[in-house]
Amino acid sequence: MEKKSVTCNACGTRLTVTNRSGKPAVSVACPKCGTRLTVSFDPVADGGGRRTTLAAGDVYKYRIGSLLCNGYTYQLSLGQNTIGRASFSSTALIQIATADPYMSRSHAIIEITRMEGGMLKTVLSNWQNSNPTYVNGQKLLMGDVVPLNHNDVIQMGQTMMRFIVRSVME
Repeated sequence: MEKKSVTCNACGTRLTVTNRSGKPAVSVACPKCGTRLTVSFDPVADGGGRRTTLAAGDVYKYRIGSLLCNGYTYQLSLGQNTIGRASFSSTALIQIATADPYMSRSHAIIEITRMEGGMLKTVLSNWQNSNPTYVNGQKLLMGDVVPLNHNDVIQMGQTMMRFIVRSVME
């Protein structure tokens, strides 16, 4: 059982997250403002040979990737990141703060995998929903999987976001 101390990006509240499941990432709600936070417990080499663990408030130091939407930054973790509209009934790991009724509560998946040699591969797959998803203006059909690159523009429903990817090594 591992614990991490993180800071809510929305209200600044510090909280301790316990990983009882052993999964590489845990999704929790901030007790003060309700914002969904993704805390990564996935070990990543920091370039000095040591092993460390990424926490949501610290993950920017390792610069894996993020979504920029409506002035908020949503940090992505290695593995599957289900993206959806923030809601109490949403099961999405990354919950986007939007009132857009055309963005599903579980809309799409962004998967980040580490390839041989340490390079990262990022793909977006359109979730099984009837609401539209676009990457750089191209509409995705149900089941489509497309690679994502730095600065790609993603539209889920009517909500626009930008995908930012950076290297893991500083």
